[in-house]
Amino acid sequence: MEAVVAALFLVMLHILCALLYIVLPCKETVGYVCDRDGKPLSYRLNGLRTYFAILSLFVLGTKLTLLSSTLLVDQFWVVVGVSNFLGLVGSAAAYFIPKYIATSLQEPTRRAITIDMMQRQQFSSNNYHRTSPKTGRDTTVSSEPRNTPSRLPLVNVMLEFYSGLQFNPRLGNLDLKMYSYLYGAVLLELVLLNAAASHIEITGSLSNAMCVYVGMFSWFVTEYIYFENVHLYTYDLFAEKFGFKLLWGCWVFYPLFYPIGVWPLITTSRDLTNGQIILIITTFFLGWFLTRGANLQKYFAKRDISKTFLGIKQETIKETPILISGFWGFARHINYFGEILQGIALALPSWLLTGSLIPWLYPLYYVLLLIPRQWEDDRICARKYGVSWIEYTTRVPYRVIPFVY
Repeated sequence: MEAVVAALFLVMLHILCALLYIVLPCKETVGYVCDRDGKPLSYRLNGLRTYFAILSLFVLGTKLTLLSSTLLVDQFWVVVGVSNFLGLVGSAAAYFIPKYIATSLQEPTRRAITIDMMQRQQFSSNNYHRTSPKTGRDTTVSSEPRNTPSRLPLVNVMLEFYSGLQFNPRLGNLDLKMYSYLYGAVLLELVLLNAAASHIEITGSLSNAMCVYVGMFSWFVTEYIYFENVHLYTYDLFAEKFGFKLLWGCWVFYPLFYPIGVWPLITTSRDLTNGQIILIITTFFLGWFLTRGANLQKYFAKRDISKTFLGIKQETIKETPILISGFWGFARHINYFGEILQGIALALPSWLLTGSLIPWLYPLYYVLLLIPRQWEDDRICARKYGVSWIEYTTRVPYRVIPFVY
């Protein structure tokens, strides 16, 4: 019976999250990404309200004994199975609808049109032409498909299914990308709360280690939603299409894999020393400072380069938007270093207390994700900016970790 309850809970969570996203008061905000006509997209930002509303309803449900406070832990593999099923169904819809039903929705370009493109360039509905001021090369971004190597039809289908066909699909007022990020964050936080409740049920009390882990991860999730306006300017919004990779990642991988380090803590009665707590929290917030600081600096620079950030003058390579001051003067992807540091901090509690290597899968995932992304980003920027990029790499030689790499 609990398995059925867990399955229905996930379905209802999807419905409730979408409904609250649509009906709760919001701040209408113009984003960085434009539609195919060059008009900036407007977003309903009420993620924090939706997040706390659902968490409050869950706590109320457990107090009224309508739900078990450990449901998602007790029925975890049911949760994994149902989440995967819903993720596959959603991914299939994201592929088949624009591919075969509403074919005009397909967007064959590599990246979405953004505000800075519209401000700096003359854009038409078919072609967007740019000539590099440094190299004189045409770096056109076209709304027509790029020439790509011929592939077997099945390979093309798999790649389109995986990557998606639309950048920012919407169902009325429901932006499917923003909804997916929000749903993943809500489910992740519910898993953390269920894990803490299960730990108390097994050991009889809440350990410092569990408090530190859940506290840090809850900070990670909550501040991510708090800064949802900043994320309108990040890579996923303008460079990732809505396909299996993004949808399954938000609905399944993000909420169920990210907190992998909590599982060894549920059953252990051992606890962290004060010194270990200080080390872990310091590492985590150093990583958070680097990531959030770098992302905020870039956000404010994109909005108004003339304004200072934390008292730092925003400086760029001449005739480009490439930042070389503040956080971005230490490493070309200093924000990635911060993400990895946070991952290390979240792996430490379980490893120190149980010796389990499982929690290290989380920071390892960041390394495997972000380092190749940095390579790809460098290749794109080298083509895009030419000599200016060479100047930038000379002035900022470190890729991710200052003075190391």
